[in-house]
Amino acid sequence: MKKLARKTLNTGDLPYFKRNNYWRGKLLTANDFLLEQSYFNRKRWLLNRTVSGWGVVCGLDVILQDSANDRIIVTPGVAIDACGREIVVHEAQEVSLTRDEETCSDGSEKTALEKSS
Repeated sequence: MKKLARKTLNTGDLPYFKRNNYWRGKLLTANDFLLEQSYFNRKRWLLNRTVSGWGVVCGLDVILQDSANDRIIVTPGVAIDACGREIVVHEAQEVSLTRDEETCSDGSEKTALEKSS
């Protein structure tokens, strides 16, 4: 009988969770509230990543709108990224697959600092 390979999690990869401790009369600061939010978000992301895995949960279909201009439409849906964070698309989004030459470069262009010297 063939043994199934099990996916193991290196305990060094597990984040350390620091939970806020409250007591009567404690003076609450903005850091206390940030720590509390961070604690619950990081716990949820860990569960998403380890139990559910990453990828598309539902929706997010890709529809070719215009093949001549390399344009697609991504339909509403939910996905989980590799860090366990939720990605929610509420409305259909039109996306161009062509490279925007103004914002992308292959590194061969000189920067403003190089041009000035």
